[in-house]
Amino acid sequence: MARKKTSQPPGSLVDVAVLAAIRNPLTYRVPESLEVRAGQRVLVPLATRRVTGIALEPVARVAPGLKVREILRVLDPEPVLSPELLTLGLWIAEYYLAPVGEVFRAMLPLRVETRRARLLRPTDAGKRKLAELDSSLLPEIREGEEAAFLRYLAAHTGSAEGVPLESVRRKFPATARELVSHAVAEGWVAVSAVERERGKRKTPRVSSTG
Repeated sequence: MARKKTSQPPGSLVDVAVLAAIRNPLTYRVPESLEVRAGQRVLVPLATRRVTGIALEPVARVAPGLKVREILRVLDPEPVLSPELLTLGLWIAEYYLAPVGEVFRAMLPLRVETRRARLLRPTDAGKRKLAELDSSLLPEIREGEEAAFLRYLAAHTGSAEGVPLESVRRKFPATARELVSHAVAEGWVAVSAVERERGKRKTPRVSSTG
């Protein structure tokens, strides 16, 4: 696959160089909703996390009994690494016994470097709590920080995956830590860990973790 630009059909297996300190590529399944090409960045599950990786070669089969997890999302419309760079990266990793994902991380164009971000969104319990606060007869409760925090999340989540934690910190600079900690403990707010492109302000469309 490193020499072609054809897509891998849904249900097929593909090796992924996870951008982490892991020696060899890991094998993932292409879900029905996706098509994957060599050199594209993909979002994949790794233990309890979601991480970025580079799609590599197709895999014919895996060892019997080995559980293969699915690719979660394709992050690029076109490959960000050419077949020649994929071949070079694999050679470098093998020759120097280096983690293959770290090799490809160093080869990525700067514009596609990513960082982890956290998104907040109100749960059903959080929406019920907001309705309770809004219906209070006491102005100090209706207009308090807790109600303002939940109202802000409800207003800015919409169809997106959530509100960036950094936005909450700017909106509530003095109380963000306490508000978020209490809301998460009470089950009013869910937190998602996602990958975001550096230098971009828009909220990414990524699957939530909770």
